[in-house]
Amino acid sequence: MNTSRRRAKSEDTHSMKTKYRFPPPNISDNRYDHDKKHIKKNRKLSLLHLICSVGFFITIGFAFFCLYDVSSTKMLEARIESTSDVIERSLIDGFRSCHVSSDPVVSLNRRRGTSRCDRDENVAIIVFETSYGCSDYVTYSVSFSIKNISCDVITKSRLHTCMFNISNIRSVDFEIMAEIETETVFKHKDTIRLPSTEILKRTNFRSDSFKIGIVGDSQAETTLFRQQLEAMRMHDLNLFVHLGDVVQDDSSMFEWYLNFFRPVSSKIGTTPMLYSRGNHDVDGVVKRRRYFPDHPVSTISPNGYFALTASGIRFVVLDTASPYDSRQKDWLECEVSSSDWINAKYRVVLTHIPPFIEYWNPKTWKKGENRWGYFNREVFVPILERAGMDIMFSGHSHVYQRGKRGSSAYVVAGGGGATLEKVGENSARVEDWNMYDKTYFGHHYTILSVVQEISGESRLVVQTYSIENVLVDLFVVDESES
Repeated sequence: MNTSRRRAKSEDTHSMKTKYRFPPPNISDNRYDHDKKHIKKNRKLSLLHLICSVGFFITIGFAFFCLYDVSSTKMLEARIESTSDVIERSLIDGFRSCHVSSDPVVSLNRRRGTSRCDRDENVAIIVFETSYGCSDYVTYSVSFSIKNISCDVITKSRLHTCMFNISNIRSVDFEIMAEIETETVFKHKDTIRLPSTEILKRTNFRSDSFKIGIVGDSQAETTLFRQQLEAMRMHDLNLFVHLGDVVQDDSSMFEWYLNFFRPVSSKIGTTPMLYSRGNHDVDGVVKRRRYFPDHPVSTISPNGYFALTASGIRFVVLDTASPYDSRQKDWLECEVSSSDWINAKYRVVLTHIPPFIEYWNPKTWKKGENRWGYFNREVFVPILERAGMDIMFSGHSHVYQRGKRGSSAYVVAGGGGATLEKVGENSARVEDWNMYDKTYFGHHYTILSVVQEISGESRLVVQTYSIENVLVDLFVVDESES
């Protein structure tokens, strides 16, 4: 009986499959044709809907990209009011009344001439930062103890600058004043001691020296940077040099305040500063091809390349972080043919990206970072070596190296606090220039001194110290013959 039931069930299933086979064989059904057309129509509509959707999202994406590009400046300025800045506002300033947040910083730069070979006018730029408690109605002024000095205060967000000519000036007292209408909000008095062009003379059988503190690539490592500044302050500096990369993210005003202006002002004060732009300081500028109005680089370094003489040293600061500009090459050719360069006892060049890098991340090196600052090696170095450059200081590579090519010495001093080049971890020896005699993988700072000997002759001495104040390297720079 079970066999007959299975046979009957199998026959019923076969008849069902035959009846409802799709499409039914040999059957002309108008409803089937209609459904077939409807399916094709739906497929076309679905495809059209997909194309329209993709086109819509592409249009929205393109519009957003254009809007972002147009409003990038405003977006970057808005970052000043980011969460980090709100935290800083509450913790550091504490919503106190309007005041100068820290001691002013003094940056040395130049006022450009109208043509490439015009004699530049060296200037000092007083940069001071005010608290969040200062309203938009506050007006600022700077007065000097020397009557023929004056300047206009330019306000950019919480940074204020005052630029003045420094020719024939060695020391000047100044006073910063802020007022709302007739009411004085605050006063701040300070002194700037500017370097003399003449080498210090030996007096009372005591060896006087002119000292320059040099550090590079502090980036966001504020604690280590402060330790180095504290150590350098013990050397009684006449000049302070930063070789660039003072921040990690140039669009963050919080980083500029907390990682650069605050440490420098509190530890170095108004000691005049020479600054060479780093790639981290201008990355956003290079990508946008313009500065946003409050960008600190345009505040402390309105001109990326310039030169000045201090204690018989001709300092030349070059901009190797920005894209190559033939005008900088033209200016450099004029500089090395000038009397200031030719008559200088020593010629020192400051750049961020070294012409001869040996340690870097091998992956990014192969992806194009080996071309960063290529013009320093291919364009600037031949000009400088022919003109009798004594020494070039650079940063960028987070290591200390010292070497020589011909009569010119080269020092890489990028150990200001940023992550070190650790071979085998994040770095490797990507090139071997066969020129460096000393390499040190540790955080460090350098003191460059013009030392007077008993005979009356001077020597240019380079001393490099670890962050623990242990002497790492010492050498004497030979005087060039040109």
